[in-house]
Amino acid sequence: MSRLKTLGWYGGAGVAGAGMGTIGSWWSRRAAEAAVEVRPSLANVGWWDAFLANHLTDWLYFQFPTAMTAFTVAFTTFVFLVTAWLVING
Repeated sequence: MSRLKTLGWYGGAGVAGAGMGTIGSWWSRRAAEAAVEVRPSLANVGWWDAFLANHLTDWLYFQFPTAMTAFTVAFTTFVFLVTAWLVING
């Protein structure tokens, strides 16, 4: 595979991963806001209580929206780049 084609695969995978991460993060933030709107007490509990109530992800996105957005975008970009590497190196 040519070098330019390989760079295209990695570039496309990176952009696609970042886009999917942004969309997923936006969706999760909206879900967290809705969960807190339905259960206002979720905004005032600790992480352990949110975990036990099966709302840890909602709690994380509500308490730390910027950090969770960055994590989601970085993680999905990493997954897409690893997938591209596996496709290229087959």
